[in-house]
Amino acid sequence: MAAKLRHSPPALPHPSSRHTPAPSHGGLKLIAVYLSRLCHPSLLATVMPLLVGAHAAGSAGAAWALIPAITAGVIPFLDARRRTGSAGAKSRRQIAAALASIVTGLAITGLAVAAHLAPLPVLAVTAALLAISITITAWRRHNISIHAATAAGCATIGIAEFAPHPVLGAGLGLLAAAVAWSRIVQGHHTTAQSIAGLAAGALTGGVLYIAIT
Repeated sequence: MAAKLRHSPPALPHPSSRHTPAPSHGGLKLIAVYLSRLCHPSLLATVMPLLVGAHAAGSAGAAWALIPAITAGVIPFLDARRRTGSAGAKSRRQIAAALASIVTGLAITGLAVAAHLAPLPVLAVTAALLAISITITAWRRHNISIHAATAAGCATIGIAEFAPHPVLGAGLGLLAAAVAWSRIVQGHHTTAQSIAGLAAGALTGGVLYIAIT
């Protein structure tokens, strides 16, 4: 009898006493992660000049836009990966190298525009990307979101370049807001830091692009 009791299966708890786990937010966080990757500053800095150049002067404009695409997007990305294994510049040396690369692209593009070879919007988008980078660097200790800043700057540039398209403008604005949200969900930035990034990108990069063009 004792052996039978020793091997008896444990009694299952009553259904009403079982603990119901809290709903998981893993799905939202996963969306935020992929959104941040798809709208990474280096990727936006590579794609936006090409779109602007192609819209301004067709294939010739896109060809000239390869200069800022490489110097503002590709080179800073590859340099950051080589130095730290991550996609963003973190040390002062990395930031200085990224800024130097963008300045080089701005100088080359400026000479091409002065020689009437490249369209003005290509120079404007290069200057805008540099302005965003300088602004975020200057406020670095406040941890302002460069993802949100670049997204907002590119959204403002897109609205200005492809206007008037209200649907496109609304879509770009929502995308920038979604990028800012993704940084908050992942815990990389506070709400204030993400909003500050949106404002910095739109007011520096976006306004400068409009002023130049």
